[in-house]
Amino acid sequence: RERIDHETEETIARREEKIKKQQQLALSALLKRIQRDRNEQLKQRQIADQRLIQRNKNLLNDLLVKHNNEIKKTVECIKQTLEEAKISDQSAYTNSKPSTALPIKS
Repeated sequence: RERIDHETEETIARREEKIKKQQQLALSALLKRIQRDRNEQLKQRQIADQRLIQRNKNLLNDLLVKHNNEIKKTVECIKQTLEEAKISDQSAYTNSKPSTALPIKS
């Protein structure tokens, strides 16, 4: 009777050990998979962040170009307005000048 009990206990112990090893291997594989997925997620997030940074840089550059173009247009418009005003002032000054011709004596 003791021999059967002993053999049964050994069989149970071997099965428990086998199950523990299987569970340990499954847990190890699961942890590796989790870490791999986590690393992939971080990599994808970094790629997305880099794309967003580049997009923002491009938008900033586009805005700067537009801003500079608007400044150039404004400066040209001001120059043109000042030139027109200068010409208008000169014309008005020329037309309003007193005559320098001497009056004719009779």
